[in-house]
Amino acid sequence: MKQRTEMGRCNFYAMTCHTVMVVILTIAYAIETFVKSEREPLYFLVVALLGLAPVVLEQILYRKNNETKIVKPLIGYGFAVYYAFLLFTATNPLTFTYVLLMVLVISVYNDIAYTIKISIGVVILNVIQVVIGA
Repeated sequence: MKQRTEMGRCNFYAMTCHTVMVVILTIAYAIETFVKSEREPLYFLVVALLGLAPVVLEQILYRKNNETKIVKPLIGYGFAVYYAFLLFTATNPLTFTYVLLMVLVISVYNDIAYTIKISIGVVILNVIQVVIGA
């Protein structure tokens, strides 16, 4: 069995956390849509596509080459787009908590510039949400 490099390990752990997070959120929104009837099916479809598309792409790229550098931005920016959509369409004031785990997850890459970019983006999105929601 081929040994994983550090990038391969980082990709694996970050991708696994991203996948678990998106699957849990997709299930929660499926319950809201199909069990509780609190959301429209089209809304759920958009949520599922925005969340799962980057995850599927990450899996494909990782299987081709577990050291690929493309997985890292897919995780960070893919989740950022997903989070922004969820944040601005939220009916729950605790939606901001979705991003906390992902900010921690991207730290596995030990890339300070990348983490700062993602964190600044998160702060900007949350400030916009507070201003719009006020």
